[in-house]
Amino acid sequence: MGGLGKTTVALALCNDNEVKGHFKEMIFFERVSESPKLKGLLERMWDKIVHEKRPEFHDVKDAHQQLRKRLRQMEPQPTLVVLDDVWEINHLEKILCEGKGFKTLVTTRNNNVVKSDYRYDLPCLREQDVMSLFCFSAFDRKSIPETADYNLVKEVIVECKGLPLALKVIGRYLHGQPPAAWITAKDKISQGQTISEYHETKVLKRMATSIDILAEEVREFFLDMGIFLEARKISVDPLLDLGVYVHKLKWKASYTISIALASPNLVTLVNNKKGTPGNPYGCSGELSLIQHDVMR
Repeated sequence: MGGLGKTTVALALCNDNEVKGHFKEMIFFERVSESPKLKGLLERMWDKIVHEKRPEFHDVKDAHQQLRKRLRQMEPQPTLVVLDDVWEINHLEKILCEGKGFKTLVTTRNNNVVKSDYRYDLPCLREQDVMSLFCFSAFDRKSIPETADYNLVKEVIVECKGLPLALKVIGRYLHGQPPAAWITAKDKISQGQTISEYHETKVLKRMATSIDILAEEVREFFLDMGIFLEARKISVDPLLDLGVYVHKLKWKASYTISIALASPNLVTLVNNKKGTPGNPYGCSGELSLIQHDVMR
């Protein structure tokens, strides 16, 4: 899911003094995104890392092959490549390179993109961090000032559902605004309405892209979850019934689609017996899905 702060964490890593001390000038950050121009990305990677006149690349495959070959020939040097916001595994396969001293960091909203023992799932912010982030955007400080309506500010923060992007955008919009504007914003957000064009562009449309790219059947299942109460675990069984009796799918297909929703981090899969992230191959009666409130 977008807006959790993956790019922010990756950029912070690149600017960390210890990281910069190790990799020196050999840090390459590239945003891949939904529709990347992979040949241009590989050309920029050559210019940044190889430091030689770039040969003419005929296409993406040729660029990838030549870059990989040259990196294997080069003397070892610590190099960090950050590929941010990779949407599809076939994009990653066409640009991923290896070399001596070469490290690659990939950020993605899709769990299927990276298969590695070193994968890290970014958790939601802690309550104290939620407060600090919002207040820094809204008041230029890390706590609620005495001059502000404490309860009203807390209510607005709750409506942001802990999403870092929403906390920053909404907090920035309300910076310096009178109490009436805060009340109006809180009411609109609670009803799923936008409070400004900036809010719509930076938050809602960014969330929508995570849903729009889903296959039609998977998207239908995700939208079906909206009929259930907020902040509740949704048993997989009733979703399977919707798939079978409403969408006319086979049970196995319904089960596969329900579990697939966890891949782009749109939902959290939970084993009801253990209360821990569930096993996709477990019994459907033991599994539940939790949908992030901001996606409802």
